[in-house]
Amino acid sequence: MQYYTVEQLCKMFNRSADTIRRKITSGEFGETLNDGRSHMVSEKGLQSYIKAHTGPAHYERHYSTGAKCKAKHQPLKRLTLEDLQGNGA
Repeated sequence: MQYYTVEQLCKMFNRSADTIRRKITSGEFGETLNDGRSHMVSEKGLQSYIKAHTGPAHYERHYSTGAKCKAKHQPLKRLTLEDLQGNGA
């Protein structure tokens, strides 16, 4: 099983180390491997985090005018672990 460091997660999600550590300690990545100094997130925990925090966006109103958006939007692709690692298309 593969494990990810805080630094790797920072690069994947473009967030600060403090933000990632806060999410880890709050349990958003599930159980982690702790060596006494740092936490490492399992691939399963990372996938569950991605699944819980991604999905299609639903924008019904234009933010600046408040008018209903007339354009038809394509459904968004669900983000996967491969997309974050740069292997996706």
